[in-house]
Amino acid sequence: AKPSRLLPQRLGLGRVEDVGGGQVRGRTRFAAAYKSGSIGQWLRVDQNGARPDLAFVVDVESIPLAVVLPLCFDGLSEATHPLCLLARRGSTRLLQEHPGVAQDLPDLLPHLVAALRSALSC
Repeated sequence: AKPSRLLPQRLGLGRVEDVGGGQVRGRTRFAAAYKSGSIGQWLRVDQNGARPDLAFVVDVESIPLAVVLPLCFDGLSEATHPLCLLARRGSTRLLQEHPGVAQDLPDLLPHLVAALRSALSC
């Protein structure tokens, strides 16, 4: 059976604007950064495939890890599309692909742990 074309709309997975996000409502610093358009400098939703995915706007090496990674971890408690997609996949892919993660991670751990605790308590 072929899935319905309306299923993504019912799940709230429709096309999104990468700047501002329209009616996106969030309660974290990540949501505020997304609505202001600053997340769009580095991350965006790639909607060309069968399902939405994360795409880097610039090279991974040029993304300021000390700014973007704590924001992504702060957004892990978000539950609405596209915030949850960008935060979850952004934090995972930055940890996997950014070349400076080994040297910057020890300094960022206190901020990341606090964001993880807050996400787990939701």
